[in-house]
Amino acid sequence: MDKYTEIKKLFASREDKENAAVMSKYMRNMFDFYGLHAPERKKVYEDLIRADKKAKAIDWVFLDRCYEDGHREFQYLVCNYLLAAKQYVVFEDIPKIRKYIITKSWWDTIDFLDKVKGFIDRHKDRMSSLSIREASKYI
Repeated sequence: MDKYTEIKKLFASREDKENAAVMSKYMRNMFDFYGLHAPERKKVYEDLIRADKKAKAIDWVFLDRCYEDGHREFQYLVCNYLLAAKQYVVFEDIPKIRKYIITKSWWDTIDFLDKVKGFIDRHKDRMSSLSIREASKYI
């Protein structure tokens, strides 16, 4: 079973419809939820993130699939994954992160992804070669 399907089954098995309704209402009904609070949600995927971090690479195919899922817990998974693996983000990943910023965008994911942007400081030499207009397409 692939990582995404495994996580989806684990989230679904822990679904709390009452919490899901409250969470969705809090987010102005913009997103569906399984109703998992952060500690429980993170327990579901902490081993996966730890294992992927040891590989010293980011699994963008997995993250894209998660971000496309209709449940907000999957966007949170992507954010937590990127925070844990931010030292492996490279300059060429900026458009991928930008896609997350502008897709299903809301204050909660923007706050998460803002924490990942520190990787840009490691690439100041490359950023300075871009015009402000060019750079604004990526961040």
